Amino acid sequence: MSYLALYRKYRPVSFDEVFGQDNIVKIIKNAVINEKISHAYLFSGPRGTGKTTTAKILAKVVNCESLENGNPCGKCNSCLNILSSNDIVEIDAASNNGVEEIRSLREKVNLVPSQNKYKIYIIDEVHMLTTQAFNALLKTLEEPPKHVIFVLATTEPNKIPLTISSRCQKFQFNRIDDIDIVKRLRQISENENISITDDALYEIARVSDGGMRDSINLLDQLCSYNLNNITVDDVYNVYGTISYGDISKLLSSIKENNGNFIVSYVEKINNNGINLSKFIEEILLFLKDVLIYKNCGRELSIKSKNDCIIKINYIFNAKDIYYTIDLLNELLNKIKYSVHPSVLLITGLLKLCNIMSISEENVESACNIKCENKKNITDNTDRKNGLGNDDASTSKPKKLLLPTSEYIDIIINNTFATASREYLDNLLKQWDNIAEYISISKYSSISGVLSDIVPRAAGKEYVILSGRYDSIVDRVNSNLLLVEQMLEDMLKYKVKVIALSEDIWEQRKVEYISNRKNGVGYSLKNLPNNNDISLINNKVEATSNFDVSSSSIDRIVNIVGEDIIEYV
Repeated sequence: MSYLALYRKYRPVSFDEVFGQDNIVKIIKNAVINEKISHAYLFSGPRGTGKTTTAKILAKVVNCESLENGNPCGKCNSCLNILSSNDIVEIDAASNNGVEEIRSLREKVNLVPSQNKYKIYIIDEVHMLTTQAFNALLKTLEEPPKHVIFVLATTEPNKIPLTISSRCQKFQFNRIDDIDIVKRLRQISENENISITDDALYEIARVSDGGMRDSINLLDQLCSYNLNNITVDDVYNVYGTISYGDISKLLSSIKENNGNFIVSYVEKINNNGINLSKFIEEILLFLKDVLIYKNCGRELSIKSKNDCIIKINYIFNAKDIYYTIDLLNELLNKIKYSVHPSVLLITGLLKLCNIMSISEENVESACNIKCENKKNITDNTDRKNGLGNDDASTSKPKKLLLPTSEYIDIIINNTFATASREYLDNLLKQWDNIAEYISISKYSSISGVLSDIVPRAAGKEYVILSGRYDSIVDRVNSNLLLVEQMLEDMLKYKVKVIALSEDIWEQRKVEYISNRKNGVGYSLKNLPNNNDISLINNKVEATSNFDVSSSSIDRIVNIVGEDIIEYV
């Protein structure tokens, strides 16, 4: 076949054609111009960033008969025949990694070049050499003949022995910037009369992960897929990635608690053979861009993706994004070792639905509660001023809101006043079977959050729970009556509950330990008669003292565990 792949056809032949490695090119060009060529170089970096290409250009430059500003002239006999010359030796260390191959190399390095000034040895994937092979190479690398230059190339420099790397000039090749890749792809497209959109170019650059060779190869593949006009959708289809629009729809369905769409979509991409780990990584990268836009307002070069990011920015708050990223990261680690990754992905995304989505009914109820409480406060003020109507029938019953700080303090205080290890252990045993209770339809609105909540302290009438994420804690506290009813079904007695974040729980625990050590006791405090957790305006008075005659340390251990003890 006469067709030449684009990445081979457009391989740089001079330093000026190397993209994205300006510092490396500058150093080597100056070294050539000033005749300060080293005997050994170590080129390291990701695949497709120009290591082997730069090594071949270096071989041309050091043997060129008439340099042009540090670049090979491309006209002299040496430049025209250098790649077919016996003086340029390329060795694949992956398949020639034994000590015998290196000993053979040592014997040949003493032979003078057949037609050039220097003999160049390019050892690719040099980290694949065995320990014995490295030892055999060491002496030759330290004191090679004057006519020999070694160029070692590797993607894993950490595997190169220090005795080898310390004898080389080291150059770290970076991932090529997307802008440089797009610039090069646009040049190639114009030369080859390829019609392609800017969005498609930027998406090719993104999925290539900084590798110029991979990006040109993907462009070549796309030409066979679509001969007329290559779009960003073509990139998705050929590379097997998910479009930004689809990711946006999936995230929106999570927020809207649309489980049917999530299940059908995951099944669709799984049936299409799309790697689910790669799919999750795409969502994580998308959410990263949403966070950057939310915090910095920075827009992306890809218009279609930017529009989707702006949409999700309005739907998701920062806490939602942080929690989603954490859950997807955990899911990614599990999926890699799962026999049924699609099952894990579906259950994980449905869990997100239960945690983050808020139904229209709850939103409307919250709005009504706020208006009602505002009206109640106004009515109370009017009554004090003699302006209110005392007709009880005009006042509506108060409804549940997020608890105030006063209410939270009372529940924490009363829990510490009555808590014992016996109650906590009993609750923890029952908590293992919590799935049986949250499967009941009336508890479905809290089914997604209680699996991430842990009991921390418990008495006969009070319980403190804690959660890792503020969004989960808020969700529990906005449904306290439902949680308390569920615990009553579980424990067979009534309890008052509050949920705290892990940080707040640790602060309160430390405060409790300090108070007990200093002999400060805890007294039960009254809740308002109507048990309304949304409004607490009256001062709370102590009604009974809990027995604190027992040892403070024993009491602390009984409630929060033995991990707080320090032996001195």
